[in-house]
Formats: sequence, structure tokens, C-alpha cells
Amino acid sequence: MPAKGRGPDILITFPWSSQKNKYGFPGMDYSNTGGKSRPRTGVSAGHGSMSPWTIRNTMIAWGVDFKSGIKSRVPTANIDFTATILSLKNIRFDDDIQGRVLHEALKNGPDSEKIPVETKLLTIHHHERTSVVQISLVGKNWYIDKSWRIEAE
Repeated sequence: MPAKGRGPDILITFPWSSQKNKYGFPGMDYSNTGGKSRPRTGVSAGHGSMSPWTIRNTMIAWGVDFKSGIKSRVPTANIDFTATILSLKNIRFDDDIQGRVLHEALKNGPDSEKIPVETKLLTIHHHERTSVVQISLVGKNWYIDKSWRIEAE
């Protein structure tokens, strides 16, 4: 599925939850301390997780070519910046450029709620654990939305 050989052979996600963190915002990453997963505390840092709270970020685009005050739920990634900037500069590019033009963010672009997004769950069962990765397809581009583990009970 990933374009031109991009993609991991091994995928690891650290435990997470949607409970509120100490600042009152949803999203809690866990770390493994002494053999047990616990919420991160203090001013510790980690490698993040694949929770929707870690993966979702804010992108702010400003200028005469962009819509004002929109909030789009269409999946994007840093790889889309190159295609969008080249398009704004009217520089032609071919399929060697990975990523997509963020048309929904452009002034004359479509309503982001009308962009077709196909979502799939990929599930792997290993011993007493199940790992799930949720991915979305926009046009010909795949995006990782989140992943999680399901422990056997």
C-alpha cells in the first residue's frame, strides 16, 4: 500500500488512552517502568505513540491562496507540503513527488467535508496480543491515523 516502497517492516506502538492529561486535554501516553506501563508524569519525554492525540497536529497556512478559518479533518502529512507549494507556484511535477496537493485548504478548493476518505483497519494477532493500525486513503495517498493494542483477557 505505501507509495514506492515507503513503509515499515515492523510497527511498534506504545500504550495510550484518551483520558485527560494533567493539563485537562485528552490524550495520555504511557511508558514502561519496572515492567509495568504507567502514565508519563513530570517533565518526561518519550518517543510518542501512535495515538490520535500524538499523531494529530495543527497546521497553520496563511496567505491569499488559503481559505480562512477552516478546520479540516482530511488526513494530511508533512509529505504533502511539497506538492502543495509546487502547485501554488505553478511548478509542474509528476508522480515522483510523493504527497498530495491540499486542495481543501486552498481558497478555491473543495469543501473538506466532501473529500472522499476511505478508512481501513489492519489487524495482526501475535500470541496473546492483537495490534491494530487504522489507515486512511485520500486519493492515492495512505495516512496512519492511529494504532492500538488489545491484550488478551
